Amino acid sequence: MYRKRDRSQWPAAGFSLAELLVVVALLAIIALVVLPNTASVQPLVLDRAASEVADALRHARSEALRSGEPKGVYGNVGVQRLRLYHLDDSGLLPQRQYNIYHPQDKKLYDLQFGVSPLLQEVSLNTVKFKFVGMVLPVDYLDFDASGIPSYDDGVSRYRLQEGTIKLSYRGQLRVVTIDPLTGRVSGAP
Repeated sequence: MYRKRDRSQWPAAGFSLAELLVVVALLAIIALVVLPNTASVQPLVLDRAASEVADALRHARSEALRSGEPKGVYGNVGVQRLRLYHLDDSGLLPQRQYNIYHPQDKKLYDLQFGVSPLLQEVSLNTVKFKFVGMVLPVDYLDFDASGIPSYDDGVSRYRLQEGTIKLSYRGQLRVVTIDPLTGRVSGAP
């Protein structure tokens, strides 16, 4: 004979708290293993951008040494840009001509932060070129034919006292420095 059971005799539907905790813990472990660690990518992006800035400075200096003519770097935080130039000091006032090309892609050496793929999320935080005998820093850094960093305002040539470029990315900071005596660049990996 068939007997009908009432609802109180049925097993409880759903999961126990312990079962739910085990499932959530397993999902968390899987997520940690499968998802990429974005915190480990952050320093790489910033290191790559700092290397690109250091390479630009080194290129300007090496071109000045190679050609025997002054070359330089212009950094502007307002427009998030770092450009290389040739300093034509043959006239009354020195003229900065932005006609130096990148050795690999053969385009004008012009780093645009927030635009260029390599520098898209990196910010040009500060550009500080301070010179002996000048009160305020300027955005220009010249390398003379000997590779020595200086600044020519058309009247006088000033020797570099301090040269730093700071980059930031998601709260992290990298500083690229220029040695005032030799013009050597450091601070990039």
